Amino acid sequence: MPIPDAIRFLGNCEVDSMDGHQISGDPIQSILDSAREQGYTKVLVILDAGYQFAVSIGVYVDRDEFFKVNPEKAPKQAKWRQKAAGRGQAVVLGGAA
Repeated sequence: MPIPDAIRFLGNCEVDSMDGHQISGDPIQSILDSAREQGYTKVLVILDAGYQFAVSIGVYVDRDEFFKVNPEKAPKQAKWRQKAAGRGQAVVLGGAA
């Protein structure tokens, strides 16, 4: 399943489901420390997949916080219109029409 647009992937690791020792990927603490050093204030730790003998744990951040920390990766703002509440007029956001 694709990653939802609302979050961005930082890293993951796979660990043994019986005793928790790491099988692959970066150590979870290393991913969390790196996120803190980059300026993220909160992360989402998600159980991405469960297998017979292992689990995959992904670390994600909110899309808006990702672009705040990495402004060069933000999509270019397209001109778009939004109906003004109750007036039926168009409000131009992000530049002139």
